[in-house]
Amino acid sequence: MAWSRRRGVLVGAVAGLIIGTVAAVVIASTGGSAGTGGQKPDAVLEQPGPASEPGTFPVAKEVQGTPLPDGTYQRLSGDGSVRFADYRGTPLVVNVWAAWCPPCQQEMPDFERVHQAMGDRVRFVGLDRADSRSDAQQFAAQRKITYDLLFDPDDTFAPAMGVAVMPTTLLVSPDGVVVKTLAGTVTADQLTAALQEAFPA
Repeated sequence: MAWSRRRGVLVGAVAGLIIGTVAAVVIASTGGSAGTGGQKPDAVLEQPGPASEPGTFPVAKEVQGTPLPDGTYQRLSGDGSVRFADYRGTPLVVNVWAAWCPPCQQEMPDFERVHQAMGDRVRFVGLDRADSRSDAQQFAAQRKITYDLLFDPDDTFAPAMGVAVMPTTLLVSPDGVVVKTLAGTVTADQLTAALQEAFPA
């Protein structure tokens, strides 16, 4: 009888250890832990999975046909600020990202490749939301991003433009009006196809 009780206690302890280990792995892999430097504990609730197709997630409001906000945004480098009006005259890609967003990590090198391939035909802007500047700078430097990066620490742009998931990409006409929204992870091929559709040569 005593052995049966001891065996029950031992089995319960082992089961508890296994459950705790699995839970820790799940939390760590989904970003649920506190993490370091600027990570958001609710990031998983705001982002699509790494295999998601662009456009399959809702936006908070319909922004097609809406002009970009007329606010001023800091350069991520800390070297001055710009307005979206400064990009008028050329088709524009605005990618809303954050250092705490794993799908943003996945897609940003693809955006750099398309930027390099497009040259001056399309301008690219990455707008970091609700990060610390140092986290965002490190994130971009590790991925060798050369297109313009803006910094929105107060997170004013995303709510104004109906961004409901991370990342979200806006394709903007030369006169500053949104023509298409891509919500979710976008590959280089998907972005190229969307640009060709939105801005045919």
